[in-house]
Amino acid sequence: MGVIDEIKDRIDVVELISGYVPLQKAGRNYKALCPFHADTAPSFIVFPDGQRWHCFGACGTGGDIFTFLMKKENLDFSEALRILAERAGISLSPRTDEQEAQDERQRLLREINSAAAQYYHHLLVHSPLAQIAREYLAKREIAEETWRDFQLGYALPEWEALSHHLIAKGYTEADIFAAGLSVERESGGHYDRFRGRLIFPIHDKKGSVLGFGARALDDSVPKYVNTAQTPLFDKGNILYGIHVAKGAIRDAGAAIIVEGYTDVLMAHQHGYRSVVAAMGTALTESQVRTLRKLTKSFILAMDADAAGKQASLRGLEVVKKHYGVEHRQSPEIKAAYQHIWLKKYVDANIKVITMPAGQDPDDVIRKDPEQWAQLVDQALPLMEYYFQVAAAGKDLGSAEGKSMLVRQLLPLMKEIGDGIERAHYLQKLARLVRIDERTLAEEMKRLRAGRRVEGSVADDELSPALETSPALENYCLFLLVHAAELFGELDELGPDDFVVAENRYIFQALVDSLEAKQTFDVEGFQATLDPLLREHLHALLEDWAKGPSLPEDQLPAEIERSVWRMKDRKDRRELEELESLLLDVQERHDEEGVALRRRVDSLRRRIMEREKVRGGTHA
Repeated sequence: MGVIDEIKDRIDVVELISGYVPLQKAGRNYKALCPFHADTAPSFIVFPDGQRWHCFGACGTGGDIFTFLMKKENLDFSEALRILAERAGISLSPRTDEQEAQDERQRLLREINSAAAQYYHHLLVHSPLAQIAREYLAKREIAEETWRDFQLGYALPEWEALSHHLIAKGYTEADIFAAGLSVERESGGHYDRFRGRLIFPIHDKKGSVLGFGARALDDSVPKYVNTAQTPLFDKGNILYGIHVAKGAIRDAGAAIIVEGYTDVLMAHQHGYRSVVAAMGTALTESQVRTLRKLTKSFILAMDADAAGKQASLRGLEVVKKHYGVEHRQSPEIKAAYQHIWLKKYVDANIKVITMPAGQDPDDVIRKDPEQWAQLVDQALPLMEYYFQVAAAGKDLGSAEGKSMLVRQLLPLMKEIGDGIERAHYLQKLARLVRIDERTLAEEMKRLRAGRRVEGSVADDELSPALETSPALENYCLFLLVHAAELFGELDELGPDDFVVAENRYIFQALVDSLEAKQTFDVEGFQATLDPLLREHLHALLEDWAKGPSLPEDQLPAEIERSVWRMKDRKDRRELEELESLLLDVQERHDEEGVALRRRVDSLRRRIMEREKVRGGTHA
């Protein structure tokens, strides 16, 4: 993606123009008096789906965000480009040959994924071997029209069916592997990643196929397998169904976030088209950025079991850096606090649907669509939901039960930005635990002054869903650059622990620099970097430097804790990837399967050991 496209992808035309002109909703679009001529009736229309505007009055002109800003501010293209790039947080360094090659590579991978999706869909509709998939879909009451809308498919139960099809179309084995559609054999060659499974193509908001989810149709495990991470496919950046839901989300003024593919399919089939699924248990910064262009209202619908409730409490995985605020003590935002911060800093309205026990959205909509509509209407405001979940199962007649509830809710309540809303929930908590409101208010004052309530959630409690966030490694790199003299203690950390490419190369350069010199100078080090890396590091250092500085005596422990998190994240990421490949390897290569199982078991033990020390040295 070029710089221009990247800027347009990040800046919503409605949001930009509404900063200059009061827009009025008109169906799926927006209208206003034209700002470029003496308009007497609204002739200026903004089209969110196409990210364009047009004046149907005297001007007769139109365009995109660039043309609007140029015309409104009397700028040339270069000036508008600079302003919009800054607003989007994009560097305007000239694109290198390597970047151009990466763009071409992504275009090829999209083309391969599109060809694969067409092939899988054709098989689902026409192949006799796909009868098992058609019967499954019929059992789940998913209509053929829905198959077409979402381009559902079927992978033949053969080792190389897709590969042979794509090679016949002129693609190479290496390209197919790079698209995440095949797996390497140790003995050489490749075999198809998806075999004998129902296929769910996963699109971006423009409709391009980024990757696939695949469901087993028998007792095979794992039940679901996704495309391995590729230059296109990153679960933290994707919302399933966004390509068909974006218009409805704008129209409805809210996005409903569910957990599963079939939840989305059933909702859309019954006319509830503002529904998308997060590719995991919590929304990420990138996913929220996509939705934020469409609406400020988010409704979470999670399964009613214990895991679903925990997913709801983890909620939106939002790195506040995107919205201009930071949490200094920990780059991973405490899970349950994320909703509150999003509401506070992004002016978002967040609600949670409480699902009936034992049912998910797919079940409810299939059995009684009207009940689903009622559940959406009855979605609880965010803090009401926290009160409900936190109070469940506690003996509020006992001192212990009251204390536990207060320790859970007060830290959340102190993050509410609106003083009246905060006072409302303080009164509610006081009535619930039958404790004088003034006592709770004093405890909240201590919290707001920076004191942690004993027993509250630790800053460094991680969720596997945090893996895709760059906040941790940005923070870790910030600490290392500013405390390079402590770097010798971090032999465990390596470039591969960094997911973001720029961070990886900067870290390696930091290692090389420290090995070559006895003293370290931040400015001198930045001057040695490639311009793109220099700009990346400069922005990173500035962002993190905006917050309160960490006391010098706390730096060693904070660095140690950050490195510990980095290693934990890498292990969890590797475990997830290996588990998705485990069955395939065992089916074809027994020795490989044994070795892989050992590695998986080793990773699990290591992660469990870290879990045991949480709250101890690294808490």
